[in-house]
Amino acid sequence: MFQPWRSAEQKYAGRHGALSSGIELSHSDSDPLDIELDERPPEFPGKARHSMLGNSFYLGEQKSFCLFNSKNSGLSRHGIVYNLSSFPYHLCTHAIYSSASVDGANSLQGSNVEVDLLQNAFGKFPGLKAGNPFLRVFIGVDDDASLHRISHDAESVVNFTLKSLRWVIERRYDGIFLRWSPPLKEGASQFPALVSHMVNTFKRVRGLSVGVIVPLTSDGRDFYADVGHLLNVLEPYSILVDPLTAGTAGSGEGNSYFRSFFPYTADSIAKYRDFFARTVETERSKYNYICYPVSIAGYSLALEDFAASSVVSRNRRSSPPTITVFQLKSGLAVTPYDATCATTTDLRANVSIRLKFVVLAARKSQWVAYQDKNSLVQLLDALRQVTGGAPCLGVWDPEWDDISGHCSARGSKPDPYPLTKTIFTDRHRAPRLSATN
Repeated sequence: MFQPWRSAEQKYAGRHGALSSGIELSHSDSDPLDIELDERPPEFPGKARHSMLGNSFYLGEQKSFCLFNSKNSGLSRHGIVYNLSSFPYHLCTHAIYSSASVDGANSLQGSNVEVDLLQNAFGKFPGLKAGNPFLRVFIGVDDDASLHRISHDAESVVNFTLKSLRWVIERRYDGIFLRWSPPLKEGASQFPALVSHMVNTFKRVRGLSVGVIVPLTSDGRDFYADVGHLLNVLEPYSILVDPLTAGTAGSGEGNSYFRSFFPYTADSIAKYRDFFARTVETERSKYNYICYPVSIAGYSLALEDFAASSVVSRNRRSSPPTITVFQLKSGLAVTPYDATCATTTDLRANVSIRLKFVVLAARKSQWVAYQDKNSLVQLLDALRQVTGGAPCLGVWDPEWDDISGHCSARGSKPDPYPLTKTIFTDRHRAPRLSATN
């Protein structure tokens, strides 16, 4: 019998000198070619939509990555339920289902039991390709602790690679994306070696892809050198920079005002500039292969003492609100602002302040921060200046686009996904800048 995993094992062993030739793997876990697929593809989870992207997006170097966050599935606003049936796949070239975890046996598991398992969302997600055959779909693994563990054990590397490959093939995905947050402990990361092994195996056996999601910043040793190495190992546009990880993991600042309430500030743009510059230093020829998805989520901030009719409250609206100690400890200070936007009927009482990359508004007893078309174009232009006009962008969790559209609308109901469309019309058509700009 042809055993394609053997060459991958031997290559890994030759490079690292850590893999024993005596490793035994069960047939069911190790033969990724011996898989019988059902003739019927996965059920299409929604209404077919005409793609808004031209063939150049799917066949050329322009790419738009979209992420579906299963943790938000079932939420409803403005009569729209957040789930696969309303996912705007027609605005994406690549779609990532987030997320899966890894158990102790190195097998992929659903992170959200109710959605991933009970509703079989894992199985339905590839059905989006029935509505758009050019779309590529991936499973996202949001379990960097397990990946760190696996990467330091040669047998686990081979075992996880083969189990993941079988999982992807059986469910008709086009590949896998791994989230990587470099360990804070001393010692060089072995994650690039894990990725290299998976890339070789996935591509050789079935022509499938492997990608990586990296944080915007990192204090980990050799992080940017490892990113440069991954650029040489991965296919173009297979590294995504997560826009929601501007803070340091474990710093306790996840609920701080500027890191959560305002997704983008001048400081976050500076972090993109640093990431871009340090990547160019490491791998100049492939720096533009990195993707920079944008989050267009909105946030609300409840104030403890806020009387909408008082003169004092009107004055308070002209400056950023203050988060009390109680709110910080309770973790309730910053929340998605669905309810705030949906229940506010008297928009005349709204007071808005336009800041850089965001609109700050007072609605009843809450502040909301959101993006409209003007603030988003401003953000995209700033990103273009610091990333050299990289052609790969996208929207992180695009279902939240409608919320921004409704909150910023005056009068008639806006078209679906107004901000996602802005990225296509303004960002992708912008001329690319040189790496020296």
